[in-house]
Amino acid sequence: MGLDDKATQFLLASRQLGVSFEQTATIGRQRLYITKSGLAKRLSAFGITTTSDAAQRLLEEAQGYSEPLFRLLGATHTESFDASDYEGASCVLDLNQPIPSEREASFTAVVDSGTLEHVFNFPEAIRNCMQMVQLGGHLLSKDNLLKKMLGEHLTLPDPVWRNLNYGWSLGFFIAGALNLIVAYSYS
Repeated sequence: MGLDDKATQFLLASRQLGVSFEQTATIGRQRLYITKSGLAKRLSAFGITTTSDAAQRLLEEAQGYSEPLFRLLGATHTESFDASDYEGASCVLDLNQPIPSEREASFTAVVDSGTLEHVFNFPEAIRNCMQMVQLGGHLLSKDNLLKKMLGEHLTLPDPVWRNLNYGWSLGFFIAGALNLIVAYSYS
C-alpha cells in the first residue's frame, strides 16, 4: 500500500483544512509512489517551498516510506500498524481483532491508503481505526468507506457512491448537532 500523487494531494489538502498530523498512525506502512518532480509540485501548490533535491531526499530518507512526509505535515510521532512486519511496520497488530486499550484515542490522524480493503473483518477493522482516533482527530481514507461496506450488495456508479457518502456524512453531522442541542438545552 502506498501514497501516490492523488493521496499526497489529499493529505496536503487535509492539512490545509486543519487536520493535525501531530500524532499519526498509518494502517499498513505506507510507501511513497510519487516522483520527485511530482512531490515538489504538490508541496509547492500547498505553499511548502522545496527544491527537487529536497524532494528527492524526502523520498529516499526512510527507504521510500511515508514517515518523512508526515513529519513535513507536522507529525512529531508516527506509527504504522500492519498484520506482519514484512514492510517494517512499527507495530504488528491484527485489525481483525479488537485493539489493545492502550491504543485507543492515541492519534490525531489515522491514515488508510488502501490497507483496510485487505482486512477480512472490515467492521472490526473500521471500529479499531475509529477507536485509535483522539477526540477531535481524523480518520483519513482514500477509499469510500460506505462503498466498502455496501459495495458487494449494491452496484452503483462512483459519482452516486460519492454523493451517497456526502449525504451519509451530512446526516451524521446533523445528528451530532441535534444531540448537542438536546444535551445543552435539557440538562
